[in-house]
Amino acid sequence: MDLNEYLNRLSWKKILLIIGSAFLVLTMIKEMLVLTVFNQTFQSVNQTIQHQQNKLESIRKNFTASDKNIHQMTEDTFARVDKTIAHAHDSLENIGNTMEDSK
Repeated sequence: MDLNEYLNRLSWKKILLIIGSAFLVLTMIKEMLVLTVFNQTFQSVNQTIQHQQNKLESIRKNFTASDKNIHQMTEDTFARVDKTIAHAHDSLENIGNTMEDSK
């Protein structure tokens, strides 16, 4: 039996059913491919977002550490300035006392 005899024996309903089934299968394959591409794109975007979040976290940590260092340096500087002022005040008092003693 060749293809022409086989097709002649099939009714139009069966032929349309076969064509419809093939179309449905092709449509499902296309949808699966679309979902696969979408999934890969989504994963790529998700990885990019994660990478950017890691960069931002690193920048935040560095900024916080830098901010703490600046704060500590500022406190140290003010402490040194306070000591210098106290020392200068003591020196001025000593000079004043020496001048009063020499009168």
